[in-house]
Amino acid sequence: MSEQLKQHAKDNPIYSEVLLRKSDFYARKRDIICKREDYVKLLERLEEILGEVESELNSQATQSNSDWWLCSPQFTIVDCCLGILLYRLYSLGLEDHLWTGGKKPHIERYFARLYTRDTFLRAIPSRISTLRTMWNKTPGNYKLGVGLLSASSVIAAFLAIRK
Repeated sequence: MSEQLKQHAKDNPIYSEVLLRKSDFYARKRDIICKREDYVKLLERLEEILGEVESELNSQATQSNSDWWLCSPQFTIVDCCLGILLYRLYSLGLEDHLWTGGKKPHIERYFARLYTRDTFLRAIPSRISTLRTMWNKTPGNYKLGVGLLSASSVIAAFLAIRK
């Protein structure tokens, strides 16, 4: 992504400053994910933040406000933001590491409550749109390889059954 933005900056000198800034942002973002120690720091910070959320949800539960969302009885923009963050972490498979299995039971219940809201379900991408995005981002030669492997497997199975 960073290299593409640099190329666009060369091709479009009018927008080069903005594109180069964005390129630097994506390069730093990639470095955080690629360097193990930075990734671990990021996960630790996430655990701290979710710890604060857990303690807030716990304080609501101890005050007999079990039907409350994060800040109030109404579903607010804060709940939308937290819900999307939790959903993205869930999509990455980090829920087991961060909150499920009794690690943060209030967040676990909160996340389950989100899935009962029709509005939340409409806001998150469907499985089909996720698969479509994955398909569109998969390189063509990989698709061709998988297609050829699948076709050869079907032919081999057909020939094995025929004998």
